[in-house]
Amino acid sequence: ATAVATTAAPATTLVPATTVAPTTAPPATTPPRPDFADGDPVARLEIPRMGLDEIVVSGVGVDDLKKGPGHYSQTPLPGEHGNAAIAGHRTTYGAPFLDIDDLQPGDEVVATTYAGRFVYKVTGTTIVPPSEISVLADTPDDRITLTSCDPKYSATNRIIVTAAFDAADSTPIVGSAPPERAGSAAAISE
Repeated sequence: ATAVATTAAPATTLVPATTVAPTTAPPATTPPRPDFADGDPVARLEIPRMGLDEIVVSGVGVDDLKKGPGHYSQTPLPGEHGNAAIAGHRTTYGAPFLDIDDLQPGDEVVATTYAGRFVYKVTGTTIVPPSEISVLADTPDDRITLTSCDPKYSATNRIIVTAAFDAADSTPIVGSAPPERAGSAAAISE
C-alpha cells in the first residue's frame, strides 16, 4: 500500500483592523465671532456709488452713530446668514449716508468683517415710518439693510435700502458660505 501524506492546513491568525488616518482635512470652519461692545469697530463698509468708505461700529445709539455707521447688534453681522442691518446719519456726524437715495439696483455694497469680504447688490429702496421695524426682521435669505432718516434734514421717515448677498464676488476667510448666527430685530434708530 502506498502511503499518502497529509498536511494540516496552517492555522489562521486574525489581525485586528487598524484605523488609517484620513488623507483630507476636515471641512474648514469660520472663525468664532468676536464679542463686540457698543462703539467697537465691526466692519468696513464701502459703497462705490456714494464714495463711501467708513468703519461700522457696534450699536446704533447716539454715541455709536457719532463715530460712523452703526450695526444693529441684534441682527447678523455682514457676511452672516440673515438680514444684517446698518444705520447711518444723512446730515450729522459726518453724514455717512448723505447720498443713500442715489443707490440704484445692482450697485455694490461691500462689507469686510472678521470673517471675510462680502459683496451685496442693491435690490431696492423704500420709505417707511420710523415705527416700521419689520425691515430689521431676520430673513431666510442673506442680505444687508441700510437705514437712515428721510428726507434729508428730517426724521419724518426712514429710507431703507436692501441689497442681496452675492456669493460669487464675496471672499470668506474660510468655508464657502456665511457663518450661522442667532438674533432678533430691534427698533429702528436714527
